[in-house]
Amino acid sequence: MDPLSDVLSMLRPTDYAFRGLEAGGSWSLHYPADGSLKCFAISLGSCWLYGDAPIGRRRLRQGDVVMMSGSTAFRLCSDLEQQPVDVAEALTVVGPGNVARIGTGIDCAGLGGYFGFANTHAGILLAMLPEVLHVASSAGEALRLSIARLMEELRCPRPGGQLMASHLAQALLIEALRHHLDGAAQGRGNWLYALQDRKLSTALSALHAEPGRPWTVALLAAAAGMSRSAFAAHFAATVGEAPMAYVTRWRMLLAYERLAVEGATISRVATSLGYASDSAFGAAFKRILGASPRKVRKAS
Repeated sequence: MDPLSDVLSMLRPTDYAFRGLEAGGSWSLHYPADGSLKCFAISLGSCWLYGDAPIGRRRLRQGDVVMMSGSTAFRLCSDLEQQPVDVAEALTVVGPGNVARIGTGIDCAGLGGYFGFANTHAGILLAMLPEVLHVASSAGEALRLSIARLMEELRCPRPGGQLMASHLAQALLIEALRHHLDGAAQGRGNWLYALQDRKLSTALSALHAEPGRPWTVALLAAAAGMSRSAFAAHFAATVGEAPMAYVTRWRMLLAYERLAVEGATISRVATSLGYASDSAFGAAFKRILGASPRKVRKAS
């Protein structure tokens, strides 16, 4: 698979709760930093999105779609001075796929909800994506329709609905990331922006296709068609970390999946990811993920 497909497949979204929202007058909803990926699409009017950096203060308008990684608390509101109400208190009175109404009248309407993930290290994977994706109205309609389709599956369960919802959720994430990259200037400090760069994308694709190959900076540079020093500097500036740091982190995320989900042996995983000994593999695994491979293997 390509690098973006690899990351999103490993996230394995398993929990979804999308609802419609109609709001009027003065209102404010508080969303905690709970690690879930939030998504909103505005279909009528406008509202404020407000939180600590990098969210900041943003005006969301009709047609806009925004996604946030869940690492920062924020508010959706009619005005910034309004005292917020916890979102769980305000919206969970209606079931997924239905419409919640707050305030008086309808000045703003939209669809929104969250994705929860099965992967224990979803936080590391989400950190590989931008913390905030704000897609303007020119591209937001297709995403809004995708959310509406997901809501329909949640509101009116049918045979195969759970699998359908899973596919729709992953498709929505991919579409949002594609639109974000299409409209973004060449970015810095995030892995996703390397996919905008033809040379870096080629090197990443080679790594993801063969993670167990004995990669070095020189080999990755050759895949990118660049000199070793130029590649190392360009990779670090674009992705925000050194090439081999990325290689090791990605290998350890793969290792966790193979140990905890697939039930592979430690020796088999170590060998498949290019480690000459179980001890060298174990040291890298614990340094990156904070637990020993043996402990993860026993818990699976």
